Amino acid sequence: MNPIDPDSPRGELDELDVEILHEVRWLWESVDPVPDDLVDRVKFAVELEDADVEVVRIAEHCEVAGVRGDVRSRLITFAGDTLDFMVNVQAMGDGTLRVDGWISPPAAHPVEVRARGGPLRTSANEDGRFALDRVPAGLVQFVIRPKGRGSAVSTPTMTL
Repeated sequence: MNPIDPDSPRGELDELDVEILHEVRWLWESVDPVPDDLVDRVKFAVELEDADVEVVRIAEHCEVAGVRGDVRSRLITFAGDTLDFMVNVQAMGDGTLRVDGWISPPAAHPVEVRARGGPLRTSANEDGRFALDRVPAGLVQFVIRPKGRGSAVSTPTMTL
């Protein structure tokens, strides 16, 4: 059955309908095109190994001006059912970021930052503090694997 059949009693699309749909498609592609990296972003978001993951939500996000002028950092607080954590993200000027973080309640948990170049791993100390240098700017996801628990705690995928 041809979708363009003006003589059909079933009301299939005629040539005018198809032309209108093409115009609507052109309008959306012009005004709000699909991001070039959409497929990569979707793949990145679903690649998390653990099926049992608690996803924390962003509770607060602000940009902080540096003391010496244009140095800026982003302070992001994540809240979840089992733990909360905060990260301070500072651009290093070479396309990488420095990430300093604090986990609450404090404990020495493994921490992973999933980035395009692959995961970067460290551990928080007993006070819940962790740091990573040279995190590639772009899509990232923070994953904390609390000791003594089978499931991980993860942020949504975000661009830093």
